[in-house]
Parts: sequence; C-alpha cells; structure tokens
Amino acid sequence: MRVLLSFLFCFCLVFQAAAKPQDLTVAFEEWPASFNPSLRSGTIVFTIGAQIYAGLTRLDEQGNAIPYLSEKWELSADKKTYVFYLRENAFFHDGTKIIADDVIFSINFSRKNHPFYPFLENIQEVKKINTYALAVTLKYPMEIFPSFLIPVFVPVLPQHQYQNGFDRFSVIGSGPFYIESFEEPIAINLKKFDKFFLEDKPKLERINCKVYFDFYEIFYALKNHDIDMFMFYSCSGVESYADPEIIKGFSVLPINIIYPYMVITYNMRKPLFQDIRVRKALSLALNKEKLAAYYQNDFVMPINGGIPFTHPYYIDIAHEFNIEKANQLLDEAGYLRDKTGKRFSITIDYLTYSYVNDIIHWIQQEWSKNLGIELLLRDRNVFVNIGSESLVTDFDLFYDELILWHDPLIGMYRLYTEKNIDRNKIWTNIGAYKNPDVDALFNSVLQEEDTEKKKDLYAQIQHTLADDYASLWLISTMHYIVMEKNILGMEALPYKMMSPMLDVVLE
Repeated sequence: MRVLLSFLFCFCLVFQAAAKPQDLTVAFEEWPASFNPSLRSGTIVFTIGAQIYAGLTRLDEQGNAIPYLSEKWELSADKKTYVFYLRENAFFHDGTKIIADDVIFSINFSRKNHPFYPFLENIQEVKKINTYALAVTLKYPMEIFPSFLIPVFVPVLPQHQYQNGFDRFSVIGSGPFYIESFEEPIAINLKKFDKFFLEDKPKLERINCKVYFDFYEIFYALKNHDIDMFMFYSCSGVESYADPEIIKGFSVLPINIIYPYMVITYNMRKPLFQDIRVRKALSLALNKEKLAAYYQNDFVMPINGGIPFTHPYYIDIAHEFNIEKANQLLDEAGYLRDKTGKRFSITIDYLTYSYVNDIIHWIQQEWSKNLGIELLLRDRNVFVNIGSESLVTDFDLFYDELILWHDPLIGMYRLYTEKNIDRNKIWTNIGAYKNPDVDALFNSVLQEEDTEKKKDLYAQIQHTLADDYASLWLISTMHYIVMEKNILGMEALPYKMMSPMLDVVLE
C-alpha cells in the first residue's frame, strides 16, 4: 500500500509540473513598426521577428552561427560559395512547405529592403541547386557570413505571400511561434507552431506581448507580477527605477554582444552641419567623462569613433573638452553671438524615455551655457510610431541609442556608407554622411580575412570618423533582460529576447 501511495504521490508531482502553464508575458515600450525585421529594424521588431520567422542560421551563446532552417552547410575550396541544405520537414504557418525558392526570395528581399542591407552587399549570386538546397556565392571570402543569416537580419518569408505585395504586419511566418492575434497598439499574442521543424521546440506554449507607453508602468507591472520579462535599456542601473528589494526577486541578465551606445546624428544635408567647425564645437563643449561618471556603471564610458570599449575592435580615442576652443570655432564659422549672447537655435529629435530626458536636458544646458546655442526638443515618438518616414530626413540633430550588433559590418557600416542614404528608414544613414575614405575602408574590411589586419582597418575607420566628427558619440551603455527567476534558458541566448526562444521554459 505504501508503494502504491508513493507512486501516486510522485505521479501527481510529475503531472502538476507537466501541467504548469508555459505562457510567458513580455512587456514592450511601444508598438512595433513592423512584424517583419527585413522591413523595419529595432529591438521590439527584432524580438517579434525572431519568434515568428526562422533564418538559415541562429547564433549560439558566443555569437557563432549554428544550423537552424539549414541543417548544414558546406564551403567551397575558394571559400566563396556556401551551399545550404534545408530541413525537409519545415513549413510556413499556413502549412506550405518551405523550399529553396522561398529562401532565395527572402535573401534577395533583405538585400533590397532591410535597413541594414549593406551587410549583404558581399553577395554576388544566390541560386537554387534543388528543392531543398541553394548556393550563395560571395565576392570575397567571409568566414562570419553564416552569422548574418539569422532571423532578425534575413528572415525566411513565404514567397507566395510577398511576391504580389505585402504590408508591414503580414503574419505568415516560418518560426517557432505564429501570431494568434494582435490588437494594435496594445497586445500581440504568439502561440507555439505545432509543425515547427525542430522536434519538441519551442518549450513555451505562448508568448503574450503587452505594450506599456509609460516606462515606470512597466516596473509597476513587474512588481505586481503582471509581466514576466522585459528588455531594459538604460545606462543607469535597474535600481534607479525600482526598489532594489523588489529587483532582488528577479533575474537581471546583460546582453553582452550587441554593444549599445548613445549618439547624436548631424543632418549633413543642412549647411550648418556641413561645416566641420560646427560639428567639432558641439563636441568640444560637452564633458563626456563627466556624463559617463554620473551613471556609476562599469559599462558606461565615453565613446569616440563609433565602437564602444567592450568591443574587440575598439581603440582608445581621447575626447577633448575645451569650451574656449569651441567658441573660437563658432566665431570663425561666422556664427556670432547676438546682444543676448545667443548664436542660433537648433532642434533635436529624441525618444522621451526618462533616462534619455536626463541626458538631453544636460546637453541643452551645456550648449546654452557654454556656447550660446538654444536647443529645442522634439519628441520623435510622434512621427516614428505613426510611420511618417519622410520626417526621418527632416531634422537638425537626431539623438538615439544605437547597437553595433555582433559585427560592425551590420551595426556600423549602415550608418556611414553613402549607399544607405535617403532610404526613409530609421537606423540607416539618416544623417546623409558621405566620406569616400570611409567607404573604401569598409570595402577593404569586406575583402580582409586576417583578423589582425581587420582590426587595423577598423582602427583606421574609427580615427577617420573621429577626425571628421562624423557623429557626436556620447557614452556606451548596456541593455538588460529583467525577468522572473523561474524562467530558464534565456541566459544561453546571445540576443536574449531577440533570439529564437526555443528552449526557454517556466520552471
């Protein structure tokens, strides 16, 4: 009898564990501009895109490419041609088989439409071998190339849906979850796709995404356990926004290989910013070291040249803080003070998150006090969220938090190459920066296989951009995932929420 009771007790425990709902609730700070990451970029778009679309590859914890929709690949002797072999049990969410034609279409779609598309310009040809195999031939050997084919950069799309037109919220995907329902602008509900090509994945049954338009409201929802997880973008600690005693009850994971930083983009279409003396003066008048020290965070450091200090290609470029020299440059450029001490007014567009507000107001105060420049503020959410893309080119200064991603060809090249100008998409070369020397250096990076030589080329790129005051880089930052402690598997994902959540489970 005791044996029977013990068996029944253990059976009940197992049954209860198995019956535990595997529904994850995630908080977003805004409605995504698209569900398709090859049409729009951004952490929220990428979070959705990584779940509803597959890529030929995905990344392991160290950021290396591993098989995904492609079960394997081969590299030719000249290291230029990759042959990808697709899994033959893969389906789109409408039940249609995924074949090589769809993948070829998707690669070419990203080459044309992705905001970061220059990272794919090394592709010379994409051709079909058979129903489940395709070859991608590069102009130059590139060992890292398979890591570019992940869902957030080259999502596999259904050709039959997209070839005759599409919209930003098309919902037939290829990934582990499908969109069960959505209610713009407050909720997106994802459900496990039962015909997903990897056995017993994903572990979660649902991912429910809630949109909160107040940053502090997310922390309130976290405190009340209304949400399980969110991505925290701040150079200051989570404790700055929530009671440290409450945060102790949650896991806080840094996202180590995306290398975020804060920067001001000059609109080079305007004569004011075409003058390097103005760009230099604006930089000289800000004490970046003081700004970084304010946050008392090991990940926050001044940045010059476009690559944060945590990245392997970073080089130390000193920042000069010199108010007298800044004023002299503006005088030489012909922007003299009037009787009130004012030189001119400029507008800065930015997202109105609380931690950004602090920095913006500090810059506003420093330029007014040190240079006599009036900085006017414009909330970027007003037009970004409603899709008024033409306004992406109609600005003076554009304040943003950018991401380098796991390779600068993805996160950096797109910002400074002339070919990525006037695409009316955020996070492209919206400032219309042009420098043939920079384009030539990036072209050399494309052709270089030797790691040390590549590091040297990136050092030259950073020096060239810094000498030209191509942007006003401010400080490096860090993104974090804040989540309930019973969530397992997230720590192994390189991009965390922006990676496919295949093995994430609620304990």
